[in-house]
This record gives sequence, C-alpha cells and structure tokens, in this order.
Amino acid sequence: MTWQAGRGRLREIRAQCREGVRHLRLRRCVGAYVDGELPPARRAELTAHLVRCWTCSGHAETLRLIKHSLGNGPVRAPSALTEARLRRYAVRLGADSTDR
Repeated sequence: MTWQAGRGRLREIRAQCREGVRHLRLRRCVGAYVDGELPPARRAELTAHLVRCWTCSGHAETLRLIKHSLGNGPVRAPSALTEARLRRYAVRLGADSTDR
C-alpha cells in the first residue's frame, strides 16, 4: 500500500467516525423529536437523519407507538377512590391480624 492509499483510507476512517459520533448525538434527540420539543433547525437535521438511518427511524417509531398506547390507555381511578380502597384493605388486614 502506498502512502497515498493509506492516507485516503485514513480520511475514510475519520469520515466514518465523524458520522458515527453525529449518529449518536442525533439518536439522543429522538425522544424530544417524537414529543415535538426540538427547535426547527435540529428537527430538520434529525428528520434528514431518520430518512437515512433505519436504526433511529425504528427507535422513533417505537417511541411513537409506546406514547400513543400510553395516551390511549385505561383511565385511572380518582385518587379519592384509590384512597378509600386502601383504607378498606388496611381495615381488613387489621381484622385478619386480630383473628389470629
């Protein structure tokens, strides 16, 4: 291998490293992207990355599905109802312990 070929390979490795670091930086922003919390410039950058990157686009779609399912999940009981149930349960536990 000539020194010029070695130098060209070194440039190629550096470019791959830069792209890898960029990928990791953008991947950390996927959650904010899905939530719509990114500034327009970063959102555009991440949108372009998601078009090219199957890993990040899959991660974004998974987060969307999870957030959608959590948003449409069962309605929780009001806290007053939960508190009443806990009190009844505590009374039952107290009654069971005195029976022994």
